Amino acid sequence: VTTAGSILVTGEGNSTTTSLQQGLAKHWCNLQSDGFSINDSFNNASCTDFAQCNYAYTYTNAFANNDYCPSGFIRDGGDLTHFKGVQSTDGSNFSTTTITVRPAAVNASAFDTSFDPAHCCLTIVGDLA
Repeated sequence: VTTAGSILVTGEGNSTTTSLQQGLAKHWCNLQSDGFSINDSFNNASCTDFAQCNYAYTYTNAFANNDYCPSGFIRDGGDLTHFKGVQSTDGSNFSTTTITVRPAAVNASAFDTSFDPAHCCLTIVGDLA
């Protein structure tokens, strides 16, 4: 246990070190989008349902800048093998306090945002303010 501002962890083979703070998820949320409730989350203040397949996640603690890296997946019903992507509605201009996403199935021609999935999961790594 330490209160140090930076903790380095020695990696496999004892040849490199990794900053523990930089490698942690700073936000994640498992949203039950078909009934619109939060199953579980970390650093997530609230979620907003704007329309079919259009959700906003608001962070409890803001990010230091908008250079963070979001990723996620959605699952619809029992279809565990049909992996899907998460598409930002505002391009690369993420806010330090919220992000709006459109969960989408990836098919051969485009993102399919014509449905509300059962689960919409989002994870973000980056620097908190």
